[in-house]
Amino acid sequence: LTVRELIQLTDLDAEGEVNDTALEAQITGAEADVKPYVVRRGRDWDALIASPPAKLVEILYKWWRWKVYSDRQSVAEDMQKQHDEDRQWLEDYAQGKGTLGDDDDPQQLGATGKYDANTRVFDRDDLEGF
Repeated sequence: LTVRELIQLTDLDAEGEVNDTALEAQITGAEADVKPYVVRRGRDWDALIASPPAKLVEILYKWWRWKVYSDRQSVAEDMQKQHDEDRQWLEDYAQGKGTLGDDDDPQQLGATGKYDANTRVFDRDDLEGF
């Protein structure tokens, strides 16, 4: 993202500079759109956003960019396609598939756990009487 593009996307009053208020509102809007997917996965949004994993930063950036272009009704076909793929990825993530790549990410639902053949949950004695 160049400074020129950032000015173009945030300079609502045509002053030729980045409008920090507009930028903050746009970022807040993107975060508000993405947050529900992450929270449905059981993540603490505030803790996560304090030190976001690279995957989350990537998705938030692309979502922010799509949202700004969408508000201006000028989303290119490839940007829309990428947004649709990101939305599907977030939906899958919320359902327990995929990972943001950080150590605190809950284990994927349905993932195979560690198995130790020497640890028995029950044995022959437990089955007596059945």
